[in-house]
Amino acid sequence: MSVKIANPAVWKKDIPDRLIAYLSGNLPDRWKELSTGIIPRSAQALLAIALGRLLKRNVVLITDNPMSLDLVHQDLLTLSDDKYHRPLYFPPHELLGRTGGSLQDTNAAGHRLDTLLALAGESPDIPEDLLTVTATCIQALMQRTVSCQNLKKLTVRIKTGETCEPVRLSKDLVNACYVHSQEVDEEGHFCVKGGILDVWPLNNLWPLRIEFTGDVVASIRFFDPATQKSVNKTSIALIPPA
Repeated sequence: MSVKIANPAVWKKDIPDRLIAYLSGNLPDRWKELSTGIIPRSAQALLAIALGRLLKRNVVLITDNPMSLDLVHQDLLTLSDDKYHRPLYFPPHELLGRTGGSLQDTNAAGHRLDTLLALAGESPDIPEDLLTVTATCIQALMQRTVSCQNLKKLTVRIKTGETCEPVRLSKDLVNACYVHSQEVDEEGHFCVKGGILDVWPLNNLWPLRIEFTGDVVASIRFFDPATQKSVNKTSIALIPPA
């Protein structure tokens, strides 16, 4: 016996639609607090998505620890429809080590910066009118982070065809806490070789290679630091502070 499963794109829209219809018919016109009792983790993610769409508001879903945060984030990725919502991930940037000290996690720092840029309306990948569901945990919210004002001030924006002096760009990167080095082989570093500037933002999987023709940005490419080969091209680069 063969069973045909509906297209995931259909049920990802249908399930939240049903919950939204239920909430619309059962919630009072004005309410400030919603209590559900204990519900499964995946239902928490579904409820956050439905409430965001119903209220047309961004939602923050707070878990009790980093492990449950990762699980909820995966549920949001599974259930979210990019047409309505974009799940964001805001983990703690420090993890407690065995000796009691803190361990910096550059991947976590990149996720945090991506989320902060999106919430500040600075992300080129997320339209300003698209609602977001931010998954985070108590530990992440207790850690200090860059203010919205400083984030916007220190974020470097590069676009092909624009005038941008390489010397000025280098100074801006130093002000944004990037390290000037001979080679770019880790996040948070940059180097200048003639008319080429390489930089590895914390929120990028690959470093960026910015080529100049005089003071004009000729091209922006992602490249593999091991082979130095181009991975992809882009016309806009957003480099948040390190």
